[in-house]
Amino acid sequence: MSKSLKVLITGAGTVACPSVIKGFRQQSEIQVHITAVGPNLQPAGRYLADAFHAVPPASDTSFIPTLRDIVKHEGIQLLIPVVDDEFPVLAESREQFEHSGCRVAVSDPRIVALCREKDKTYGFFKQNGIPTMSSWVPADLPYPGAVRYPVFVKPRTGKSSGGHKISNAQEFYFWTERTHEPIYREFLEGEDHTVDVFSNFYGRAICAIACVPTETNAAGACPVRTVCDSKLTDASKFIAEKAGIVGPSNFRCIKTSAGLIFTEMNQGFSENLPLVIAAGLNPLLLLAKCTLFEDVRGDGDDFEDGLVMLRFWDEIFVSRSGEVRMDTGRRR
Repeated sequence: MSKSLKVLITGAGTVACPSVIKGFRQQSEIQVHITAVGPNLQPAGRYLADAFHAVPPASDTSFIPTLRDIVKHEGIQLLIPVVDDEFPVLAESREQFEHSGCRVAVSDPRIVALCREKDKTYGFFKQNGIPTMSSWVPADLPYPGAVRYPVFVKPRTGKSSGGHKISNAQEFYFWTERTHEPIYREFLEGEDHTVDVFSNFYGRAICAIACVPTETNAAGACPVRTVCDSKLTDASKFIAEKAGIVGPSNFRCIKTSAGLIFTEMNQGFSENLPLVIAAGLNPLLLLAKCTLFEDVRGDGDDFEDGLVMLRFWDEIFVSRSGEVRMDTGRRR
């Protein structure tokens, strides 16, 4: 292993950061030194990375200067943001890092806004003939009593998949008051899919993999299965390239009797990243190769079909003296 890379990953206290770290550890082609950062002093990612630095949140004016100092001090070559609120700030500052020899796995500010702001996503889909559901911001929605129910409401910004089905005017008022900057959508019946796409630094989609939940789990750990569907993955790669997305992205789609209906596109990795890697596509390895200017053609969409991911909690224990213990459980 002669090739090496120094990587910085944000959001050390999130669920996403450990998944990204494990993705790098699950390949042996490139030796990766990982620095994790986050606003808390004891995030789980701190103990999985090779180094850790506390940083202010993205809303703080010192966030970018602090990251730049770390990049310079650690000799970082690749910066991977995983926190949704960090994408706009880092997109605006991407050139600053690139001038220091550090590539940032994020698109330009216009594209980040296109992904984060769901009314802009809807406009992009409509403008480019991409099948999508009707969406309205409050100013465009009819009087609640005249709405054709059911509709779906969720926050206008961010990549959270949360939201609520509204069946009548009473529920409309209830959930509208409890949803920050709501956007409303036509409610469609069908099978939900998530497609993870990886694009290089020039916006070319290298590979994609589709996943579908296998059941509803009230505990929030729904099993997810990979699905071999070239029509779905090809459409997602087309959209990613049309938008000009750089790095990882994920798309949400409903498969209905009338065909595919795309609902969202998001910058960054989805929660299905561990499944994507286990199924045979490691976007972290591809990202590392792209950073080192290697020719990355990808393996198309060649992955293990029907692989199911079952999730569970895991823990890291840190003693008062600083000793770190991990209980991995029994193997069989």
